Amino acid sequence: MKVVAEKIPFPRPNQNGQNRDFGKLSKACHVLIVDDKQDNLLILKTLLERAGATTDSAKNGEYAVELCNSESYDLIMMDLAMPVLNGLEATEIIRRETPNSSTPIIAVTADVSQHVKENCIKVGMNGYISKPLYPNNLLQEIERVLSEAS
Repeated sequence: MKVVAEKIPFPRPNQNGQNRDFGKLSKACHVLIVDDKQDNLLILKTLLERAGATTDSAKNGEYAVELCNSESYDLIMMDLAMPVLNGLEATEIIRRETPNSSTPIIAVTADVSQHVKENCIKVGMNGYISKPLYPNNLLQEIERVLSEAS
């Protein structure tokens, strides 16, 4: 996954030198990041934690379902193309069978086709962000999804 930013000095202080407020993400938001690529996990973890969130990670959908049965999350960032159990399949199971059934889920994928977006919505995802990730776009989508969920 490629992140487009200038060395990710993130989050930047506001003009008064204070840390920026990223809304619900800054308020002790606990996020599950699901991706089979270690680099992608690290990038999302870094961005989210710098914005104020705490994170857990899973390397595929099967582990995500396991974590969703034992932990409570405020948000799930779900890659779509993974081995064992892909993001769409994992989302369906999370929605049907876990205590996190109503937790907002955002798809993170390089596939920007309308068909994929429709499938994400069909299985119960709340948002969609395409790769490469732009930090401000990512945070805007997270804030939108979390605001709609409350």
